[in-house]
Amino acid sequence: MKHNLNILHVEDNQDDAVLIRRELFKFDLEIYYKLVDDAQSLTASLKEKKWDIVICDFTLPSFSGLDALKIIRDYDFELPVIFVSSTMDDHIVSLVLNEGAFDYVGKNNLVKLIPAIRQYFQNNN
Repeated sequence: MKHNLNILHVEDNQDDAVLIRRELFKFDLEIYYKLVDDAQSLTASLKEKKWDIVICDFTLPSFSGLDALKIIRDYDFELPVIFVSSTMDDHIVSLVLNEGAFDYVGKNNLVKLIPAIRQYFQNNN
């Protein structure tokens, strides 16, 4: 089966991952989804498949969202990253956007996730 969208998700909280995954599967596309929770798994996953987008939490126990963004940028500078987190203040949001993230969505407002992904692909296709 061909997937229309390959999504890599960097998240350590299983409950949050389930909620985000449910939101993603509301898309009207076939999705291939993979969840990782540490730098080693992120690096290995980036090498194993061509990803269309990365969704990333900012607060992770073994590395930060900025660390994840650097790993992603070192591997593929153009790969879009959307942060989905509950712990980012305005300063951190500005920082990750300046470092190359495409967007930020609060975990308390997941209805904005699909529109953010659609906006990236509309602007870049």
